[in-house]
Amino acid sequence: SGTKHIILDLIKFPSNMRNKVWGYLVDEGALLRYGVRNGLGTADTPNARDNTIYFAAMNLLDCAWVSGHVKSTDATTPSRSIHTCFALARVADDPCECFGKPKREMIEDLKKVLKTDEEPRWYYW
Repeated sequence: SGTKHIILDLIKFPSNMRNKVWGYLVDEGALLRYGVRNGLGTADTPNARDNTIYFAAMNLLDCAWVSGHVKSTDATTPSRSIHTCFALARVADDPCECFGKPKREMIEDLKKVLKTDEEPRWYYW
């Protein structure tokens, strides 16, 4: 129940994007609630809030045994709003910023932690 409603509605994007991430958009409010509820931080100040969201994201990724491969990063929607994304892969103009898709087992483990049957999607990065 701690991860309920963390995934946002998923949006389809064109396949010809240059800089993109493949993963799940997550709701920072839900991450904050999860972090506070699990003693990972507070929401007392903007800095404390950001830290709690970060620690909650890292905790969820550790629970899925994917923290070494999945990156918590930003993703931009077509409406130009920015969301936290659990990125399983990234394609970028700079080869140093790229990383490939993990094994299927890692994807399934993350889906269990996020309580979703949805497959990861491509988003602007």
